[in-house]
Amino acid sequence: MNRFTLHVPGHPPFLLARDRAEVVLGRAPGVDILLQDAAISRRHARFAWKEDGVWVEDLGSRHGTFRNGARIKAPARVAPGDRIALGPLELRLEPVAPADLEETSLSLEDVRLWAGAQEGPLNWREALELLHGLSLMALRDLEPERFLGDLLDRLFTFLRASRGAVLLRDATGNLVPLAVRALGPESPLGLPLSTLEATISRRAARLFREPEARDPEAEGFLAESRTASAMAVPLEFDGQTLGLFFFESNRGRGAFSELDLRFVASLSNLAAAKLLQQTLAAELRDREARERELRDREAQAQARSEFLARMSHEIRTPMNAVLGFTRLARAEDLPPRAADCLRKIDLSGRALMAVVDDILDFSRMEAGKVSLEALPFRVQDVLSAIGDLFSQAAKDKGLALEVACPEAPPFLGDARRLTQVLVNLVGNAVKFTARGNVALRAEPVEGGLRLSVSDTGIGIAPDQAAKLFAPYAQADESIARRYGGTGLGLSIASHLVELMGGALELESEPGRGSTFAFTLPLAPASAADLRGRRILLVEDNALNRELAEGLLREAGAEVDPAATGEEALDRARVAPYDAVLMDLHLPGLDGLETARRLGALGLGLPILAMTAEAGARERCLEAGMAACLPKPIEARALVEALALRARPGPLEALAGVLDLPGALGRAGGRRDLLARFLRGFLDDPILPAHIREAARRGDRDGARRLAHDLKGLAGNLGLDPVGALAAEVEDRLAAGGPQWEEACARLEGALAPFLAQGALAFTQGNP
Repeated sequence: MNRFTLHVPGHPPFLLARDRAEVVLGRAPGVDILLQDAAISRRHARFAWKEDGVWVEDLGSRHGTFRNGARIKAPARVAPGDRIALGPLELRLEPVAPADLEETSLSLEDVRLWAGAQEGPLNWREALELLHGLSLMALRDLEPERFLGDLLDRLFTFLRASRGAVLLRDATGNLVPLAVRALGPESPLGLPLSTLEATISRRAARLFREPEARDPEAEGFLAESRTASAMAVPLEFDGQTLGLFFFESNRGRGAFSELDLRFVASLSNLAAAKLLQQTLAAELRDREARERELRDREAQAQARSEFLARMSHEIRTPMNAVLGFTRLARAEDLPPRAADCLRKIDLSGRALMAVVDDILDFSRMEAGKVSLEALPFRVQDVLSAIGDLFSQAAKDKGLALEVACPEAPPFLGDARRLTQVLVNLVGNAVKFTARGNVALRAEPVEGGLRLSVSDTGIGIAPDQAAKLFAPYAQADESIARRYGGTGLGLSIASHLVELMGGALELESEPGRGSTFAFTLPLAPASAADLRGRRILLVEDNALNRELAEGLLREAGAEVDPAATGEEALDRARVAPYDAVLMDLHLPGLDGLETARRLGALGLGLPILAMTAEAGARERCLEAGMAACLPKPIEARALVEALALRARPGPLEALAGVLDLPGALGRAGGRRDLLARFLRGFLDDPILPAHIREAARRGDRDGARRLAHDLKGLAGNLGLDPVGALAAEVEDRLAAGGPQWEEACARLEGALAPFLAQGALAFTQGNP
């Protein structure tokens, strides 16, 4: 039967045979061989044993799987001698023949020579019986302690040793006896510990006997005892040493021979291979159990979030009717008492709707369904709208509401989510401030925008501030009783700020007020310009179509109008467009179905929806649209949104956080290639957290390699400050000591704006 071993750098050989017919390699938990190379994809390649040989299949990796220099695009057979590579990582396939046992098994020639040096034929039979017994033990799934104890018994009897032991390293790295024979707790090993440690360091079996003992301490031990010889044999396989076997022979038995040593060393290699296999199998089972537990927890969280979302929607529907009819009733000429009752119904209904909105937002966040837009916006407009929203509430409480924002160019980001955060913070400030003022400020900073909300309210104690951003938490129970609320607002605001690339900070002192602040990495939005762009406009209303067409032509665009979804599909099949602007409510095929069919054409067209329908954004995104613009359409917002989406890629959106000309130069001027590289890095980045985790596991070399890989990637992608800091982390890790941690923190800060802006730039509709 054909059997093969797959040799992967840094891993024991993996046997491919009928009973072990498949191995998957990659960087994701759950694969058979876990690789740490940044060029390896999460599930990179599969090797499979079949009757006609070994076949390899690439699993959609970024950097490819190669045989003899050619990239594999379909399952292909590989043979020993072929040059196999996963990206830059070279592998080797070797056949396993009965006579080719090498380090992993005992040479039959060793057995024959050993038997010839002994007395009588019995020893030959004993050697074969020992081999057979070890083979049977290896097939059984014994616990490591029992496996090594049984093997120690067999070797002790076979060698006719006077004393013996098997020692393993404990969690602290010290050698401790696992099992002993003819030794008691008060009878230490004859050889000093330093001699045994030296044996392990050399990774070679050693024989000590008079007059050949070169170790002074070992020589003294042999001279002072009745021991004729001793051997120390590492439990070692493929560069990994687990411990050692130790045996002594007294002068009545005679000294061990070199063939004895070779025989035990060969069996020790087999035992180490078995133990490592058991260890890896146990780790794999533990990892699979942890992954199952994680999947179960995620499924439970998903079910809870979906339940909350359904319940929120079920409550919103009748509450909308209650509030709507209340507004109609309040418009009538009513007696004062009835008008006051309706006013209180309206206030209570709005408070309930705010609670429902918080729960709905939180459930979406738990389910990972909150997405961000990357559209041009003016921060002055956002702050002005919030000032108008809270001006009356502040006036009613006698508070001064200050809104300060210097003139700033438009930014690229999600104005709707930013508004949601600021509404929560300003609303809290007004709620918890009895006298004094509330201040909302914005300040452009290098690479983004700094925003803060300050008040002169009740303040927050340090021990209460620690739990303030946790879901359902408030400073104390009296706050909930006095002011109301769900305790979700700040948790939602903090989560949204993190999604946008910032971190919500708090400075507060009881009785002195509070300041919430955060900095967002935002790229400037370039001036809207549709010159040279060809837009497909799909609108059934003739007046609306004429208005939109006029706005687009004024911005320099070439416009092709269509009145139905069917007409839009016909035009898209024959003409090249840079973007589609489409109403949702069309006769025949509606806008959502038209968007799905346009997406199925594979043209990669960014589609922008126009609708007056509230809550349509999620359905638009699910249908493959790039953005949803509310009606009535504001001219500047329409042109800016199309100017952004009609570009060939997201590179301009990242111009503020990377050296775009330099990166394009290194990509040969190919924008599509650079965009693909950036998207690949954002999908599977090397993070400072990965470097910390490797160092925390004690794998400083692995941490240094990650920093080295990040340095190279950052240089190629135009992230020069990131590359310089990654090089500093690499150098400090190589030098030893804790200084690398401070550099790693600075590296994290330098990388964060790119990751945040990249997540915005590569939104749906961009390649």
